[in-house]
Amino acid sequence: MNVILSHPQDTDAIWLYLELQKNHVEIELVSPEELLMAEEWTQNINNDDDQFYIKTKKGLEITHNNLNFLFNRTQIAIAPVWDKAQETERQYVQSEMNALMMSWLAQVNNKGRIYNPGKGYSLCGVYWSRQQWANAAYKAGFSSVSSENNLNVNQESVLVIGKKVISNCCNKQLVENCVKLSLLAQTPLLEIYINKDDENQFVSANTYPALSKYGDKLIAILKHIIYEN
Repeated sequence: MNVILSHPQDTDAIWLYLELQKNHVEIELVSPEELLMAEEWTQNINNDDDQFYIKTKKGLEITHNNLNFLFNRTQIAIAPVWDKAQETERQYVQSEMNALMMSWLAQVNNKGRIYNPGKGYSLCGVYWSRQQWANAAYKAGFSSVSSENNLNVNQESVLVIGKKVISNCCNKQLVENCVKLSLLAQTPLLEIYINKDDENQFVSANTYPALSKYGDKLIAILKHIIYEN
């Protein structure tokens, strides 16, 4: 089973789902809200198998044995049934739901089947400060980093998907730097912005990119990744 995990309002995830279907990829579109209101959710986290079983109210069964690939776009973890509760109760529930979702994403990640895994307090890739991104960019090989006062530079986006890169740039060193930055962030799907006038200058990074702008190239890479698994 291959799953896109995204919120109902995520139009880029819907685009991805429809395009993969057009390309004959067996894929399910599931929301975090559906999982958090599942009919059954079982996890065994004290063994080497990282076993789990989730059955949604629609009858979809997701297990450690049948989940091949998870494309994760989760931003928050909250069960809608708590929307009308008091603020303190909602905060408590959101904290618990976040922990539950994070533990499950970690199990999936242990099997190497997820783009993007949760990191720290973020459910989808790292959530780094500008300084952390700057430090990682230097380690990845970028020669300079755009200052906060210079973020309106002429930018070019580069999308890293695993070890593949979608970019209009032909600089081999830039490709290597971008892949290395993705590895340092432990975030296999990463959009990186560089200075168009200086491809060795890092501007910023985004773990929640607009997918549709990468079109058929993205679909082809994901199709390969899904079936390679």
